Amino acid sequence: MIKERIIQVLRYKKLNKENFFKEIGMTSANFRGNAKNSPLNSDAIENILSVLPDVNPEWLLTGHGEMLRNIQIIENVSGNGIVGNNVNGGGINDVSIVEGLINTIKKQNDHIESLLRIIEKKQYEK
Repeated sequence: MIKERIIQVLRYKKLNKENFFKEIGMTSANFRGNAKNSPLNSDAIENILSVLPDVNPEWLLTGHGEMLRNIQIIENVSGNGIVGNNVNGGGINDVSIVEGLINTIKKQNDHIESLLRIIEKKQYEK
């Protein structure tokens, strides 16, 4: 279940659960007891992924793949956050690389929306 994977990420990252739930607009009650088995809507998943941008969306939704993706947030000189793939240890200073990353993120968002539609359809079929 997605909620169990969220708890797993919070434990792994040693994040305060109450603060996290508040930040995504939910309460801890949504992740306990019978509520733990209820589905999350797409807005909640979007909030979760915006708060935890390094979490692999495919893993969060399906449990497949790695928990974290190999993307990190780096700070440039002016303090603006830039998303970059830092596999080789280098920073990002090329606009075309950033544009490529933005396009990749947009494609991933499209993929996530597609997976969410599949999940919602399967939930209604039950």
